[in-house]
Amino acid sequence: MHEQGTVEVTSGDVTTLAGSFAGVLEGGQTTTEAVDADVSHYKTVRVMTTCFSGGTDGSCGNVSVSVYSIVGNESYLLDEYQMGLVFAQTRTYDVLGDLIAVRLRNDNAQQVTNVGVAVYGRAN
Repeated sequence: MHEQGTVEVTSGDVTTLAGSFAGVLEGGQTTTEAVDADVSHYKTVRVMTTCFSGGTDGSCGNVSVSVYSIVGNESYLLDEYQMGLVFAQTRTYDVLGDLIAVRLRNDNAQQVTNVGVAVYGRAN
Protein backbone atom coordinates (compact mmCIF):
# COMPACT_ATOMS: atom_id res chain seq x y z
CA MET A 1 0.00 0.00 0.00
CA HIS A 2 1.06 3.54 -0.68
CA GLU A 3 1.10 6.21 2.00
CA GLN A 4 -2.31 7.56 0.96
CA GLY A 5 -3.90 4.12 1.40
CA THR A 6 -4.11 3.21 -2.31
CA VAL A 7 -3.14 -0.24 -3.46
CA GLU A 8 -0.52 -0.62 -6.16
CA VAL A 9 -1.74 -2.78 -9.04
CA THR A 10 0.57 -4.34 -11.59
CA SER A 11 -0.96 -5.27 -14.93
CA GLY A 12 -0.15 -8.56 -16.62
CA ASP A 13 -0.85 -7.01 -20.03
CA VAL A 14 2.73 -7.15 -21.20
CA THR A 15 3.48 -7.53 -24.88
CA THR A 16 6.70 -9.39 -25.62
CA LEU A 17 8.68 -9.86 -28.82
CA ALA A 18 8.56 -13.60 -29.54
CA GLY A 19 10.58 -13.55 -32.78
CA SER A 20 11.64 -11.35 -35.67
CA PHE A 21 13.25 -11.27 -39.09
CA ALA A 22 14.81 -8.41 -41.03
CA GLY A 23 16.63 -8.91 -44.28
CA VAL A 24 16.65 -9.93 -47.90
CA LEU A 25 14.44 -12.48 -49.63
CA GLU A 26 16.10 -14.37 -52.47
CA GLY A 27 14.22 -14.32 -55.77
CA GLY A 28 12.85 -17.07 -57.97
CA GLN A 29 9.96 -18.40 -55.89
CA THR A 30 12.10 -19.08 -52.84
CA THR A 31 10.57 -19.55 -49.40
CA THR A 32 12.22 -18.10 -46.31
CA GLU A 33 11.44 -19.38 -42.83
CA ALA A 34 11.28 -15.93 -41.27
CA VAL A 35 10.13 -16.70 -37.71
CA ASP A 36 9.69 -19.85 -35.64
CA ALA A 37 8.63 -18.89 -32.12
CA ASP A 38 7.29 -20.51 -28.98
CA VAL A 39 3.88 -18.94 -28.31
CA SER A 40 2.52 -21.55 -25.92
CA HIS A 41 2.24 -19.09 -23.03
CA TYR A 42 0.46 -16.33 -24.97
CA LYS A 43 -3.26 -15.78 -25.35
CA THR A 44 -2.94 -13.61 -28.46
CA VAL A 45 -0.18 -13.22 -31.02
CA ARG A 46 0.34 -10.27 -33.37
CA VAL A 47 2.26 -10.76 -36.63
CA MET A 48 3.55 -7.58 -38.25
CA THR A 49 5.02 -7.67 -41.76
CA THR A 50 6.76 -4.88 -43.64
CA CYS A 51 8.27 -4.47 -47.07
CA PHE A 52 10.08 -1.26 -47.93
CA SER A 53 11.77 -2.48 -51.10
CA GLY A 54 10.61 -1.55 -54.54
CA GLY A 55 7.33 0.07 -53.61
CA THR A 56 7.19 1.73 -57.01
CA ASP A 57 8.06 -1.39 -58.99
CA GLY A 58 5.53 -3.63 -57.25
CA SER A 59 7.99 -6.25 -55.97
CA CYS A 60 6.45 -6.20 -52.47
CA GLY A 61 3.17 -7.28 -54.04
CA ASN A 62 4.82 -10.50 -55.18
CA VAL A 63 5.75 -11.58 -51.66
CA SER A 64 3.29 -13.84 -49.85
CA VAL A 65 3.10 -14.44 -46.11
CA SER A 66 2.01 -17.78 -44.64
CA VAL A 67 1.32 -18.09 -40.91
CA TYR A 68 1.22 -21.57 -39.37
CA SER A 69 0.22 -22.86 -35.95
CA ILE A 70 2.29 -25.85 -34.91
CA VAL A 71 0.90 -28.24 -32.33
CA GLY A 72 3.09 -31.24 -31.62
CA ASN A 73 4.05 -32.65 -35.02
CA GLU A 74 1.11 -31.08 -36.84
CA SER A 75 1.25 -27.81 -38.80
CA TYR A 76 -1.95 -25.83 -39.51
CA LEU A 77 -2.18 -22.94 -41.95
CA LEU A 78 -3.80 -20.03 -40.10
CA ASP A 79 -3.51 -17.30 -42.66
CA GLU A 80 -2.03 -16.47 -46.03
CA TYR A 81 -1.83 -13.04 -47.65
CA GLN A 82 0.19 -10.92 -50.06
CA MET A 83 2.39 -8.21 -48.62
CA GLY A 84 1.09 -5.92 -51.31
CA LEU A 85 1.86 -2.27 -51.77
CA VAL A 86 0.55 -1.39 -48.32
CA PHE A 87 4.13 -1.92 -47.04
CA ALA A 88 3.03 -2.84 -43.49
CA GLN A 89 0.33 -5.18 -42.27
CA THR A 90 -0.66 -6.41 -38.84
CA ARG A 91 -2.70 -9.53 -38.10
CA THR A 92 -3.76 -10.83 -34.67
CA TYR A 93 -4.46 -14.46 -33.80
CA ASP A 94 -6.01 -16.00 -30.67
CA VAL A 95 -4.92 -19.17 -28.88
CA LEU A 96 -2.55 -20.67 -31.40
CA GLY A 97 -0.97 -23.71 -29.84
CA ASP A 98 2.68 -24.39 -29.12
CA LEU A 99 4.59 -22.65 -31.90
CA ILE A 100 4.03 -20.16 -34.68
CA ALA A 101 5.88 -20.17 -38.00
CA VAL A 102 5.91 -17.30 -40.48
CA ARG A 103 7.13 -18.11 -43.99
CA LEU A 104 7.72 -15.63 -46.79
CA ARG A 105 7.65 -16.58 -50.48
CA ASN A 106 9.23 -14.27 -53.01
CA ASP A 107 7.73 -14.80 -56.48
CA ASN A 108 9.90 -12.07 -58.03
CA ALA A 109 12.83 -13.09 -60.21
CA GLN A 110 15.04 -10.69 -58.23
CA GLN A 111 15.79 -10.27 -54.54
CA VAL A 112 13.52 -8.16 -52.35
CA THR A 113 15.39 -6.16 -49.71
CA ASN A 114 14.26 -4.50 -46.49
CA VAL A 115 11.64 -7.07 -45.52
CA GLY A 116 10.70 -7.43 -41.89
CA VAL A 117 8.55 -9.63 -39.67
CA ALA A 118 7.89 -9.18 -35.97
CA VAL A 119 5.86 -11.56 -33.82
CA TYR A 120 4.57 -10.24 -30.51
CA GLY A 121 2.77 -12.23 -27.83
CA ARG A 122 0.42 -11.11 -25.10
CA ALA A 123 -0.41 -13.32 -22.12
CA ASN A 124 -3.84 -11.87 -21.36
